[in-house]
Amino acid sequence: MSLCESLPRPAVNLRNARLSIVHALLSRPIANAAKAALAALCTACGGGGSDGPSITPPTTNNGSFVLLLSAPTLTLAPGASQTLVVTVARTGNFTGAVSLTAAPIPAGVTATFQPVTIAAGATTSTLTIAASTTSPAGTTAVTIGGTGTGVSNTSVGLQFTVAVPPPSNALFTISPSITSFVAPPSGVLTHIPTIAVARNAGYTGAVTFSVTGLPTLVAAAVTPAIVTGSTTSMPIFNAGAPNGTYTATIRAVGANSGGERTATIQVVVASTTTGNITWRLCSSAPRYPAFFVAVKDGSGAWTRVVAGDGGFSYSFNVTQPTASVAWVSLDSGVARTTVYNYTQQEMSALAASECTLYQNSSTRSATGQLTGMSTGELSLVGMGWWVTSTTNPPGSTTSSYSLLNLPAGPLDLVAVRASIDINGFINPNRAIIRRALNPASGGSNGLIDFNAAEAFDMTASTWTVGNTNGEAFSHSQYFNTAGSSTGLFHPVPTTERTVTTRTVHGIPTARSIDGDLHQTILTIGALGLRRATRQVITYSRSIPNRTLSFGPSLPLPTISVVSVADAGLLRAQGTLPTEYITGVALDVKSTGAFARFATINSSRGFLGAGANYDVQLPDLTGVLGWDRNWSIRPGDATNWWVSGGGAILDFFDGRFIFYSTRRRWAGILTGVTAPADGSVYYMGRASGTVTP
Repeated sequence: MSLCESLPRPAVNLRNARLSIVHALLSRPIANAAKAALAALCTACGGGGSDGPSITPPTTNNGSFVLLLSAPTLTLAPGASQTLVVTVARTGNFTGAVSLTAAPIPAGVTATFQPVTIAAGATTSTLTIAASTTSPAGTTAVTIGGTGTGVSNTSVGLQFTVAVPPPSNALFTISPSITSFVAPPSGVLTHIPTIAVARNAGYTGAVTFSVTGLPTLVAAAVTPAIVTGSTTSMPIFNAGAPNGTYTATIRAVGANSGGERTATIQVVVASTTTGNITWRLCSSAPRYPAFFVAVKDGSGAWTRVVAGDGGFSYSFNVTQPTASVAWVSLDSGVARTTVYNYTQQEMSALAASECTLYQNSSTRSATGQLTGMSTGELSLVGMGWWVTSTTNPPGSTTSSYSLLNLPAGPLDLVAVRASIDINGFINPNRAIIRRALNPASGGSNGLIDFNAAEAFDMTASTWTVGNTNGEAFSHSQYFNTAGSSTGLFHPVPTTERTVTTRTVHGIPTARSIDGDLHQTILTIGALGLRRATRQVITYSRSIPNRTLSFGPSLPLPTISVVSVADAGLLRAQGTLPTEYITGVALDVKSTGAFARFATINSSRGFLGAGANYDVQLPDLTGVLGWDRNWSIRPGDATNWWVSGGGAILDFFDGRFIFYSTRRRWAGILTGVTAPADGSVYYMGRASGTVTP
């Protein structure tokens, strides 16, 4: 039997998806430069990010903004009026006001902005264009201009026509999932928007798509181009186009006299954002690939962050005491939006800890053999963040193990022998620790003999656990060495039982060194098809007899729905007991045909003094490049979980699976405040279902 896992892994492997998409695009008439960049994607599937984050002083000339129109064309009949939304998307350090102009305006037409200046912290203005009854027919290229202090002026074009538009006879409609798209300067695939096709009753004809209006170095194609169902995809790549805002016109023609529909999106090519915080991803980060990153500095507007370093680096400015950063990445093949609401210092520390928590994957491995195990015993061998479990094969007194994905440099090795009793309980009894091993990749660590002189008996102490309310709970144990290795005492959390006295095992203090920490996790609801409700996590160098208690049940929060078109936004309000005062996390999952996830983590420093909390999913629908496919779907029954004290380590959602992060989960400030000898963290969770 074997049990081996590796934490470092991308959230999704896009190589096969890239190959098929690039193959489809290369068959289309696009520029040679674009083809070369697309072909390069076939082999650019990872790497980067090993140098760690950096914090640099803010600069003054690395900000800019772009203007977006809700539609690039407008046709009015004489005597009619219509409104458009002008959106300013700020990047980099620029957070100031933007003043708007429109010119030239044809005779008999008025153009009014409300407001004429988009203030700092605001993002939109409404442009009302009205044609008098005497307005002459014709088309005018109107330039919507914007000016801001300390940044270059920018503009976006509007094709304005005075005419009586012909009625549409199309038997279908099309709806892109985006209104704008950020094409990173690196030319990497970020995400793939979709186009929905809604058909009139009885119409089943094929719909053929084409895309026009983009420069030669921006490649976009609808795939498949001929649609007989209700949806298709539109990958977009930048192969080195100049910075600017480009309008892509999507044309759809229905077979069998189905008519024609068009839609437009704005493709923005912008420089990599810079700032005083750099959040650098390693290849194993659950946030890689990141489809969307935005920052909110204090109470300002959400601003899109443009990636650098091939999608592994995200820089932004935080100048206010608090800030929020939103990520969209894949979780189980669907979108998860994760928002961090932290203080400036906490945000800097979290960014700096990223590649410590989720290190780059590697090809380094080590092997070895074990002996000294009897029938019914197993071994658990850990090195770096890899742990493997073995038993002796039938008729043999030895077994072999392999350790994979090991980081470079010297590493500790922790080997534990455990017996399995008739109830299936795993009881560790002997251990070996070898410090600072540095085998060549594929090399051997040498024989591990649990009966040899280097092996020692593990300690066994009695813990008495209070405030269980008669609920069954499990416990699990790990030994985290000063040499950055994880030793595992149980392959999974122990069987849940109501008995309140437990035997807890440990490494004798004489066999440990400064920096070694046991992590013991007590959890109510860790196993089965449910999520944990309460948890205590302790860190200590030694494991003496002790008494401790769970925190109280988390009071049920007030959950309300914030009404936003195309997005199900939930708000959670309540009061945290003292044990959970450090922060709160809100997790949501829609349960419709296409599940979507969102998580909001808010620290006490962000929430302010006291015990109250008020958190909600932010409205990101107007931020540059947002895709409505990422939003929690209105009308879908949505599960919610509110966790006080921080996100709970939960076997149900896989957080117990990741050895190297498991030992660093320390309440809401995961990776921000490192656990120390004597640290104790309490978490409680309430849950329910609501339909936004």
